[in-house]
Amino acid sequence: MSLTTDTPLPTSTECIELIQNDSKPLEDRITAFDELEELVESLDNANDLRPLSLWHPILQILQSSPDEQLRMYAAWVVGTAVQNNEKAQKDFLDLNALPVVLHSLKNDTSPLVKQKLIYTLSSALSYPQIYTQFTSLNGFTTITQTLKDGDSTVLRRAIHLLTSLIERNEEGALDACGREGVVEIVLEVLENL
Repeated sequence: MSLTTDTPLPTSTECIELIQNDSKPLEDRITAFDELEELVESLDNANDLRPLSLWHPILQILQSSPDEQLRMYAAWVVGTAVQNNEKAQKDFLDLNALPVVLHSLKNDTSPLVKQKLIYTLSSALSYPQIYTQFTSLNGFTTITQTLKDGDSTVLRRAIHLLTSLIERNEEGALDACGREGVVEIVLEVLENL
């Protein structure tokens, strides 16, 4: 697979098959994920993830791949698929993907993966039912814990996400940030940078 202009992009299914093939070189698997991310920029391709049964393998890689780059790309693909795409957001909700994303955000040690997970949340939380599930799963607590991770890029992205939720006047966002002590945590983290 290559991204040259004379070679067409593989299909989403072909990308997933290559990504899941542990016998392939990691570089080829990463290239396939990059191509899949490019494919799901198209709403049609993003909407095909569910009929083609591709959500599960992507979420499985996000949850359990030992390779940081594969987990990062999995989060990136999910975030791109749900960005400004109500159908993909509904699929994300129906497939119960939010608990996977929040669990990964809480437990993954890679700042690169966490950055893409925050991107995924930023893309997904514009869908009201996902936001409702986010609050019921204590998503604000998970993001607050992420603020303490010590990576400045993760910190900036998490603050941006929280600010966006407050600016959109999402129900309970401001109260949750106050209850979680977000301002105090941010000030403490900034003092230690």
